[in-house]
Amino acid sequence: IAAKLLINNKDTLVLGHLSQDGFNYPNHVKVLGINGKSFVNFTCNNSVLIGNSIDLGTKGVFAEKVGMEFYSPQDVVNNFKNIEQFIKELPEFPSVNYYVAKHAAWEEFIGVIQEGNKEFVQMGIEHQLRFAKNLSWYNLGCAK
Repeated sequence: IAAKLLINNKDTLVLGHLSQDGFNYPNHVKVLGINGKSFVNFTCNNSVLIGNSIDLGTKGVFAEKVGMEFYSPQDVVNNFKNIEQFIKELPEFPSVNYYVAKHAAWEEFIGVIQEGNKEFVQMGIEHQLRFAKNLSWYNLGCAK
């Protein structure tokens, strides 16, 4: 379950994994979009996965960079401006940055997709997978 929230009558925030089975705050806090921007993440733990969120939880790759813990969606909303500023510093796709989760055995490349980014939409899943496998993974099993 996901929810698109209107904040202060002008900003938007899309939170994911809100169902009883998926909800795992503060460990995993999934953000699917903010103010018309969405995300692409290429994750590897022996095989490459493609996702559409960033994880701001304590077990995610951004735990130290964000520097705060979220125990509820309201905590995320209350810290919207800090999160927005953090996301502004992420690269816009096709540029991606490399991250490693401190508390996990996976690595990720993450980029921001501006609303209307036709290059990403036209790529298709097969090309995205080829793109991901050509990234500079530390785990060489990810580049197969």
